[in-house]
Amino acid sequence: MNRLLSFLFHQGVLDEQFLQLQQLQDETSPNFVSEVVNIYFHESEKLLRNLRAL
Repeated sequence: MNRLLSFLFHQGVLDEQFLQLQQLQDETSPNFVSEVVNIYFHESEKLLRNLRAL
């Protein structure tokens, strides 16, 4: 997993905001980062569909 994250940082896919998300994750919400990323992609998909409809 660390190799993948390093690669994604190097490619510019991830940035400082991802590190901030990781810092918010703790024992009470172990899936926090995954949930935020899933919401982001779900909302992005809806926005792209709306843009295509214009």
